[in-house]
Amino acid sequence: MILDFRPMIAPGTKLTQDGSGHLLYPAPDGTVRAESLDTGRQEIWTLQEYLTKSNHPGASQSAIHANATAAFARLRRGKLIHRDQLSSQQRDELDFRKALVFGVESLAAQAPRVRAANLNVLETRRQILDVARQYYTTRPISIAPRGGSIRLVAQMPRGRTLFTYWDRFVQSGYDEMALVDQAWMRGNRNSRISPRVRELIDQAIDDVALDLKQPNAAAVHRRHESLVVLENVKRTANGLEELRPVSRKTVSDHMQAIGATALSMARRGERATVNARTRGRTDEHALSVGELVEIDENKISLITITRRVGMWQRLSDEEKAALEKLDTFAHSGLIRSGIPI
Repeated sequence: MILDFRPMIAPGTKLTQDGSGHLLYPAPDGTVRAESLDTGRQEIWTLQEYLTKSNHPGASQSAIHANATAAFARLRRGKLIHRDQLSSQQRDELDFRKALVFGVESLAAQAPRVRAANLNVLETRRQILDVARQYYTTRPISIAPRGGSIRLVAQMPRGRTLFTYWDRFVQSGYDEMALVDQAWMRGNRNSRISPRVRELIDQAIDDVALDLKQPNAAAVHRRHESLVVLENVKRTANGLEELRPVSRKTVSDHMQAIGATALSMARRGERATVNARTRGRTDEHALSVGELVEIDENKISLITITRRVGMWQRLSDEEKAALEKLDTFAHSGLIRSGIPI
């Protein structure tokens, strides 16, 4: 298939290859004027030469003078500017998506408008495949899944995803890094529960859930709803928007987030929790990580006791040496008997 692209380069795009950079300016005849940042020398590249240079493994381009569109801003917030910052797997995926975008761009040069639905047509996908295969040869590209391992075959996504890649590439000023997944934006980073509602949930748990009768989440949720009603009376008087109570499932999730040991200590007390969880033990057992407990192993050393009562300074060198031997023998005997020291 003969490539027939429209210009895909934003004026002022910086192309870096092997340590040397060029500023690119597309011409109406389809060529590209490349201005060297090191020497100022200007060259005229054909579009095919530009694609070859930009597809080089060591090449990276960024539209430093392009307008900061929404996709471009999302890209920069992730602090991923050059392809060298990506892993080998991410670079391979970037090259694959870039080849697909070249295929969609070839269709955009022939059709007045690119639609996501048209990119699902089999004949259209075959045209994209013919172009993409010229620029991505690491793995075979498949139009439709055929079973087997997906790692050995590069699967062409559906039309809506193809359109998203192409639109993101164009809107970012033809920056190849716009095709990288914005993994840092996955998930909901903002809590759906306001801080005041969260405080009312905690208050309801303290009022109801810590009782010895061990009430369920429904009772805690009823208490939470009553607290929200009382809070809304104050907020209405002050001209504030009313709060909405959370669901019973949310209250249940907050209750389950409390550790079993902490819940037992709150309901039954620390002494009862220690007796229930450390029955049969003779040592002082900590209930949580980092908790300080009294231990008796430090009192078993003769030297430690002698120093603590102030007798160590009165002993002669011979007496100190003899006491150290006794202390070593006592420790070795305890070790042989299996007593922890």
